Amino acid sequence: MAFTAEDKILIKVLGQEHGYAEKRFLKEFSNKGWCLASVIKLLKKIDETGTVERKPGSGKNARHALLKALSWLKRWH
Repeated sequence: MAFTAEDKILIKVLGQEHGYAEKRFLKEFSNKGWCLASVIKLLKKIDETGTVERKPGSGKNARHALLKALSWLKRWH
């Protein structure tokens, strides 16, 4: 299940300020349906970047631009 914006902030605060580990999130919030791999990935991202925000260009517009560029390249091969 995907994290809501509120879930991400909660995970960031509890992980950084209260020392929650991955499995504790699953135990404390079992009703959320989170999987361990997703929690681990989000915590790693928070540790590396300090934020839960997506980086610019990682959404729908970036994918559209990439597909457009690939389509253009295929025409030249």
